[in-house]
Formats: sequence, structure tokens, C-alpha cells
Amino acid sequence: MSATNQDTSNSTHSTSTFVSALVVGLIVAGVYLAVFFLLHAKNKRIYQSRTLLAPEGKRPTELPNNPLKWFMGIIYEPDIRVFEMNGPDAYFFVRFCRFMVMLLVPYWIVTWVILMPVSAAPPSQQLDGLNIFTFGNVSVPTRHAAHLIIFVLLVGFTLFMIYREYAHFSEMRQAYLNSPAHAALARSRTVMVTNLPKEYDGEERIRELASFVPGPIEQVWLPRAVKPLEKLFDARNKECQILEKAENKLSKTATKNVRKNKLPEKQAATENGDVISKYVLDKKRPSHHIGTLASMTLGFFGKKVDTLSYSPQFIREQDEQLQLLRKGMDQYKLANSAFIRFTKQSDAHMFIQNLKKNTKIRMISGSTEVVPEDVVWGNLSMSPYMRKLRLAASWAATIGLIIIWGPLVAFVGVVSNVSTLCSTVSFLHWLCTLPTPVVGIIQGILPPVLLAVLFMLLPIFLRIFIKLEGEPRDSDIERKLWSRFWLFQIIHGFLIVAIASGLVSALQNIGSTVKELPELLAKHLPDSSIFFLTFILTVTFGSASKTLSRAIPWVMSKLAFILRGSTPRKAYAYDYKMDSIALSTAWPPVALLGIIGIVYSVIQPVTVGFAAVGFYLLYVSYKYMLIWNCDQPDRLETGGLYYPKAIAAVFAALYIEQICLGGLFFLSGSSTGAIGWAGGAIIVVCLITTAVFQIWVERKFKKQYLFLNASNASPGLLPVKTEASDDELVRQHEFDATHRAGEHYGNTTGLHLRAFDNPATWKETPTIWMAADTLGVAQSEVTRLESEGLKASTQYAAMDDKGKVTIERGPPDEAWYGGKTVQ
Repeated sequence: MSATNQDTSNSTHSTSTFVSALVVGLIVAGVYLAVFFLLHAKNKRIYQSRTLLAPEGKRPTELPNNPLKWFMGIIYEPDIRVFEMNGPDAYFFVRFCRFMVMLLVPYWIVTWVILMPVSAAPPSQQLDGLNIFTFGNVSVPTRHAAHLIIFVLLVGFTLFMIYREYAHFSEMRQAYLNSPAHAALARSRTVMVTNLPKEYDGEERIRELASFVPGPIEQVWLPRAVKPLEKLFDARNKECQILEKAENKLSKTATKNVRKNKLPEKQAATENGDVISKYVLDKKRPSHHIGTLASMTLGFFGKKVDTLSYSPQFIREQDEQLQLLRKGMDQYKLANSAFIRFTKQSDAHMFIQNLKKNTKIRMISGSTEVVPEDVVWGNLSMSPYMRKLRLAASWAATIGLIIIWGPLVAFVGVVSNVSTLCSTVSFLHWLCTLPTPVVGIIQGILPPVLLAVLFMLLPIFLRIFIKLEGEPRDSDIERKLWSRFWLFQIIHGFLIVAIASGLVSALQNIGSTVKELPELLAKHLPDSSIFFLTFILTVTFGSASKTLSRAIPWVMSKLAFILRGSTPRKAYAYDYKMDSIALSTAWPPVALLGIIGIVYSVIQPVTVGFAAVGFYLLYVSYKYMLIWNCDQPDRLETGGLYYPKAIAAVFAALYIEQICLGGLFFLSGSSTGAIGWAGGAIIVVCLITTAVFQIWVERKFKKQYLFLNASNASPGLLPVKTEASDDELVRQHEFDATHRAGEHYGNTTGLHLRAFDNPATWKETPTIWMAADTLGVAQSEVTRLESEGLKASTQYAAMDDKGKVTIERGPPDEAWYGGKTVQ
């Protein structure tokens, strides 16, 4: 096969790859939208969850049933509504999608109007299909001046847009921190200090540590290393869950036996004399396995015990031991951490901002905006040296994962260029005989799916690695996970795939000479853009349409008889819990799409057009989810601190684009002469300028957004009542918060004296929550358990004669604020 025929064949296959991905993407989107049209009007619980389940002050305006008005309602709803519903992190996620639209649309217009005609005009390298628009199709060297000029203009435009985003982020974060509603929350005045030296072993020493702050300290907590208590606490609570499940299973079995007339013999029931024996045989009573073997086999093996008899006794024994150990708290050493609540928010921020400078303690660190549910209690007592050791081990494990994942992702890149590979590798020649549409499907659909599968497991491992570093807060773990998952996205999701797919094309015509290598690389490296074009189509069309259709939640609602569970707690969580988006894992793949659009904007302009459209679809779909369906966990709120990471991803895109395009200019310089060398030199200047600008802009704005600064606040940016509605709902619970407010501390303004003591040192035994059945079995068990010293209740839950559980509100041992917010 000649080189010309190969090029023609590959161009044909690239077009079929794109067409296949586009057709499949449109079909998938069409199916999802059809689901939406059929279901959205009759399923408000699925399509507008917040209008039903959120507290009254946090419910958005209902969307109209008319599909066109529905979508227009989403589009015209102000983005600030995301802030009101779900806070700064969610708002800036949607803002990033909007920012990328605003950035890529001008890219799209300029590159399609100017660069596409320049690349496609004859004389050229005689590529066809989508490849006629690539940088490598240009055969007249002077035409590359157009690519160079457009590139420089777009870099300048991008830096300007980044500056605007930093300014907006700084203003919004300060408006959020300075808002009266946020300042009223206990979290705004609470700080955490870690890596404290041993001499800070009392409350007075901690107060001395904060002596440079003008305002008074309201309360100090000094947590202790209480691993023995934590083991007892966890064992007790786990057994409560087992007992609660068994009690509700018992009621359901009794109800089923009555319904199906499978009652025990009257004589046996009379002999035993209890309510249970009237409806359930002894051999059908709930049981479970205990012991080491049971814990090793997920409870499938081990000694079998009667749950109703064994669990209350076990819970009582564990609680007695726990109470005994709680009386001797002084025997446990202090963790090298402390929590401090100031009377004023400004004092809390001043303390953390100047902590190292005023204390001269090198390894000490601190955090603002702390809530108890966010604390990883087991990591508080870890020494700073152990943290450093574990940090090194964590990064070693991460690098190992990068190495292991490399060949797998490279294989995906090779599959994306199988039409070229089959003409180069003899044993794959049979692939070249397949029909063009089949090859298009293999290249266009299979690689994005494989890449998605490869990335699914990564966050699980990375989160474990980061937690083992000793991070004291879950929100800190999630922020680190964002960065590390982004590292995988940029290395595996972009660089390795680009090299693997582009290199196959670059090497196909080398033959016996090496002299042609620079020209071949300059011509064929852009071929990897076809994979990324299909990747954008597959991800954005599929993801956006699936999100809007809510097809999966609808299917799951039809499986409620399985997924809802048999206990009131599970039913409550199923009925009241709304969706949430894990920003630490959802955002990096979205940022990857931005890299693709920017990097290939000049090399293959077709890509940037579809990236702009894709980001608009993502913007609309995520905006819809975060206003009308999602309830983001309050404990993981960072106040928007993911956003600088996302902006840094745009800088990374610029660097990669500059390196790639500069390389193409330099590589082609050997044959094109002055334009190639001059273009490469100008791009190097742009790269240096971008690096200097990034250092400057990050230093300038970091001082403005990181800590409270009343002089930079613009309160008018936020609605008057950003969080006030929630505050009004919880104030009535302020002084009833001793044992309840811990789980809602981020939403409360009241005092909670035990908030930052390890839960194992003070939390009471959970209430065994049962659904009141028509036979009186659950009520009988409540009486029995209370007589044995446990708390039990049938409040707010009922079971009908078919065994279905209905819930009025949340569990009786948890505070209730109306609706359901994820904690």
C-alpha cells in the first residue's frame, strides 16, 4: 500500500470514526430526551426533588411542564440560584462550565472562520475528510503564519478571561464569608490546629497560643487519642444497626405470615406466651453470625445466635464498658490537635492567617470553617513526622498507579487509531478488511468507553491513599483527591492517549529512513485529535442528555421494593435523600474536556467547536441538577476553594498547547525554514509569559480570597438571604443540641458544648427505630427493649398489612429541620 493510499484510507476512517461517534451520540441523546418528554411531568420527586424535599427556605421555583418552557426556565434561571441552593462549591462548578463556554465560543468562531479555510485550501498535503482542517495539511509554510497569529491572540484572550475569573471568584468568596447569614454559623468562628508541640497540653496554653488575637475565645476543645473507646463505640453502633434490621424484619415476617395464613400452631404460641410466638416460629426468628470468622466472611459464617436475644445484651455490655472508660478520660494522651471557637469570625481568620508567623512553630498548621462531621478523628493524634512519612508513601503508591495504568490507557489510544495500525502491523491486517462503518465504531465508540471504565476505579484507591496520609478533614481529603485525580486525567486521559494514537500515525511511513521523522511528526501528531473529538461527543452528548433525562433515578424508583429496604432508616434515606455530585471526582474529567478544546483549537479547529457545544450542554445539565435536584453535603463545603484548582487546569491546557504547537513549528522548521523557527521562538516567549502571568495572578488574588477581608467584600453580589432561611429553621433547636446538633453543626448557630469531642467519648446509644405494625409486634419489642435498658421507638414510622413501611419524618434520635439535607 502506498503512502498516498494509506493517507486516503486513514482520512476516510477518521471521517467514519467521527460520523459513528456523532450518530451514536445523537441516538443516545434522542433516547434520553424521549424518556424526559414522557416522564418529567408526572414524576416531580425525580425531576424536581428540591421543590418537595428541601426545607421551605431552600426550595426553588417549580419548572413548567411544557418541555420548551422547562428548558428555557433552566437557561434563564440566574446562576446565583445554585449558590442559594447548594453553596459556593456547587456555584463555581457551574461557573466553570459557563466560563469554558465563554472562552471556547470565541475560539470556535475565530478558528473556524480563519484557520479551517487556511488549512483546507490547495495546495495542501492532500488529506481528506476531517483531516483537511488540521495543522499538518498545510503544505505552504507561510500559511502557518495564520496559525501563529491566531494562537498568540487566543493566548492573550485566555489570560484576560482568567484574570476576570480570579477577580470574580475573589469577590464572591469574600461576599460569602462576610454575609451575615454565614457569619452567624458556628463553623465560621471555629478553627482546627494540628501538629501542636507537646508543651501545648492544656486549655490555658492554647489560649496563650491565640493571645495575639484581640477578641476573646469562646471555647477550646482538646481531643484525645481514644482508640479503645472508638472500637467499643463502633461495635455498639454496628450491633444497633443489626438489631434494628432484625426487629423490622420480625414485624415484616409476622405481617406476611398473617397475610398468607402461615401462623404457628396455637398450642406452641400459647406455651411461649409472647406476642412474637403468635405470628413467627422460633426457627424463623432473626439470627446472625458472630466471631472472627463472621467478620472475615461478611457475616456468612461463624457462630449463629438469635439476634433478638443476643444483640440487646451485647449492646448493653459494650455501652457499660464504654461508660466505664469514659470516666477515666485522663488516662488517654492528648492528640496533638485542638479546636478553638472564637466569638468573632474575623478573629478566627486572623488567628489562622498569622499562626505560623506569630508562634514560630515550623510544622504547625491550621484550618478555618471546621465542622465536627468533617473531622477524621483517627488522624488527629498523628505526629507531623508520621504524616510526612505517610505522604511519601501515598505519593509512591500514586506513582505506582500511574505506571500500572499507563499501558492500559496507551492501549486505548492505539485502539483509537486502529485503521492506521492495521496497515502497519501485519497480524492486524484483517482489521483493514472490515467495512468502514465497523472500523468507525471500533475507533469512535470503544475507546471512550474503555477510558471511562479505566477511570472509574481510580478515585477509590486515591481516596484511600490520601486518607492514610493523616489528613484531619474529609473536605481536605476531597480537595487533594481533586488534584490527584486531575493528575491522572492529564497524564492518562490526555498525554498518553495523544502520544499513543498520534505516534501510530507518525510512524507509519518511516520505512528505512529517519530523516523524514520531523516532517512525519509535524504532519501526523494532530491525528490523535480524532480520538478526542469522538471522546467529546461521547462524553458530553451522553452525559448531558442522561443527566437531563433522569432515566437512571426513574428506573431506580421502580425498584424501590428492593432498594428502599425494610427498616425505617433506610426507607427515610431512600424517600428523603436527594442526589449529590462528588465534585472531587466529577470536576477533573470536565476540566479535561477544557484541555482538549484549548490544546487542539489551532491544531484541529473542528474539536474546539464541539467542545464549546459540549460545555454548554454540561452547563445546562449541571445547573439543572444543582438547582432542582441535588443537595450537596454541607460538611464538605470549602467555600469555593476548588475553583483555583480548576483555573490552574486552564493554565495547564495553555502550557500543553504551547509545547505541542511549538514542537510542531520547530519540527517543521527543518523543511519550512524561517517561519518554523520564528514561530517556535514566538511560542516559547508566549509560554514564558503565561508562566509569569500565572505566578503573578495567583499571588495577587490568593491574599484576597483565602481569608476573611471585609475591605474586599461586595455583599451586593449575593441575595440578602443566602443561608438565613436555614438559620431560621434551626434556631428553635439551638438549646436542644447537646446530643443532636453534632450532625447538623454546619447549619446551626447555637452552642454545642461537646461538638468537637470525639463522638466515642459522649454520644449515647442510638435509638432502635421500628415501624409500628398492625399486629403490635413492634410495640411489644419496644417495651421489651426499654425494659432491658435500650432506647426504642416506633415514632414517625408505620408498617401496613402488606409490610410496606411509610415515614412521616426523620429518625426520633436525630434533629429535624424539615425536608432532607445531606450531612
